[in-house]
Amino acid sequence: MSADLPVVSIGLPTFNGAATLPTTLEFLVSQDFPNLEIVISDNSSLDGTEDVCRTIAATYPHISYERLGRHVSAPKNFALTLARARGAFFMWASDHDRWNRSFVSECVAALRANDHAVLAIPSATWIDEEGRPLEEIPALPDMRGLRQVERTMALIWTLNNCFPVYGMFRTEALRAIFGAGDRYQPGFDACILSDGAAMGEFINVPSATFGLTRRQDFGDGDAQLAKLGMRPRGSKLRSEFRILRFSVGRGISAARLTPKARTKAFLVVSVAAITEYRYRHLLSSY
Repeated sequence: MSADLPVVSIGLPTFNGAATLPTTLEFLVSQDFPNLEIVISDNSSLDGTEDVCRTIAATYPHISYERLGRHVSAPKNFALTLARARGAFFMWASDHDRWNRSFVSECVAALRANDHAVLAIPSATWIDEEGRPLEEIPALPDMRGLRQVERTMALIWTLNNCFPVYGMFRTEALRAIFGAGDRYQPGFDACILSDGAAMGEFINVPSATFGLTRRQDFGDGDAQLAKLGMRPRGSKLRSEFRILRFSVGRGISAARLTPKARTKAFLVVSVAAITEYRYRHLLSSY
């Protein structure tokens, strides 16, 4: 890689993030890793996001800002930051979360030490909107040394939060997985993780810590569909069932599983689908 290019690219997709972006960017520009860029993609925000970003970018030359001419889905905006990345390693950053100062350097060191790893996963904690810790988030199993089918099944059975998508990827591996983001909609973070586990190892980096903000719309299936550019249908609980089924089904389809393992995995999705259909009237009341 050219000495003029950054080693790490941080993609920051945002929409109406003016209130939280100053704090978020303060954490990112304070990283102790010396060679990184921050790529901001503003999804046609309606608040003061543009002014905030342009002001900060004028101070830090390694921050680049682009405002989209029209609003796109969340997966597309995520993909646009990845498309602009120049570094060998890549991570996404939300516009409202927090990281310890050595987050980037710890994750890069872990990936450099393991050629088979495609993703370095930090330890994560739920925080409130003021940055106060709420509770730890269970980690995925460390996948060093696991075969492809073992990695995929470990992900399917233990994934209860998709925060690892905010870990550090090898850029080319993530591009091979995610592409332009066009084939991902609901649950695209779970699909990225499923495809990633099929491609290579995930390694845990406990010394890299990540504060994930629990926002007011946390757990709201309709709100999540709206962010993805989809029209909510039915109750909130049924929307959450739809996201779950789509996410896991996409992951299973993309994974390179043996026929026997694939059959077992789809049984899990079938249970969710049957449950939604059989109890659809009850679910619609919530």
